Amino acid sequence: MQSVRVLSGIGDKGPACMQLNTGNRRWLLDCGFGPEAHAHFDPRWLKGADAVFITHDHIDHIGGAIYAVEAGLPIYATAQTAKALPPAAKVNLLPEQGVSVIDGVQLTTGRNGHAMGGVWMHFALGEGLFYSGDWSEESDWFPLDLPPPAATAILDCSYQLDDVPQTERFAALDALLDRLEGQVLLPVPPSGRAGEMALHLIRRYGHASVMLDPECQAVLATGLRSGTLGVDAAKIAPLLAEDVTFMPPTYYKTWTGRAPVAAVLGHVGNVFSDFKYRRIMGEGTDWALEFQCKIGDLDAVGVDLITLGDDGLIAKFEVVMRPYKSIGALREAMNARVMKDPSFLAFKDALS
Repeated sequence: MQSVRVLSGIGDKGPACMQLNTGNRRWLLDCGFGPEAHAHFDPRWLKGADAVFITHDHIDHIGGAIYAVEAGLPIYATAQTAKALPPAAKVNLLPEQGVSVIDGVQLTTGRNGHAMGGVWMHFALGEGLFYSGDWSEESDWFPLDLPPPAATAILDCSYQLDDVPQTERFAALDALLDRLEGQVLLPVPPSGRAGEMALHLIRRYGHASVMLDPECQAVLATGLRSGTLGVDAAKIAPLLAEDVTFMPPTYYKTWTGRAPVAAVLGHVGNVFSDFKYRRIMGEGTDWALEFQCKIGDLDAVGVDLITLGDDGLIAKFEVVMRPYKSIGALREAMNARVMKDPSFLAFKDALS
């Protein structure tokens, strides 16, 4: 018997997790954690599951994936989303736009307008089952593909009581920025609002007035190379330095060039968790950003040392960290990831 059971995500802003019974298979659609600190993924939701399908890499949709990995379950996700999974994950890649057949069930995926590599899912069960995950029709950064017709649709409506359109949000932001003096720091998720915000701010204030931190640069550069973003996304390309140098905390060598640095930072961003900046110090072209994070179960602190070029882009990026045990854990986690990444291995000549 085919059925859908909502395990989490109704009644509050909790982790997304749905159980889909196809008749002969039991699949989980998303396995989130948070976004509130008390909203945990319940490992019991995996009981009897045959596979997990993840729509995108935001924590409230992917945060519980570690339990699926520990259970040895296959995980279906796009290549971009799969980068956020633990190295031991049994990943089956889904196209951002296309059709797959899984255990006899036709699955259509399309871009969800919400996150890099994020997709909605349409299962050819009955007269069609559509699962949106998070989605948006307003983004100029992320394109939205229209799904096929479906008799049943499960839509994410986390902000159903908040009907303020994005245009009004941006207008309020512009009004605030116009009242402020000096530099303004806007914390954003790199694979989510970073590109959207950068695109809007460039349109209003010009390229010279907008800077991105190294992680945002890396993620956005990857997105630009993928060719899957909105038609206006290329407008942020001038923000991404071509000849940036990066000195990691794990060995005394230097990476040179936007593409290899993007590859390194992309993996680092997936190894770190609970990352946040504690202090930002500097002026002119030299800046120090103190951060804290976790690497597995280990706590770590560090400093990003950043030098800007005359064009305002990051010319030099160095990271120092402590304690030593956390650096060793970072080295091991990075080695486990990059050795499985063919695109990363192609950048070996960029290390000196």
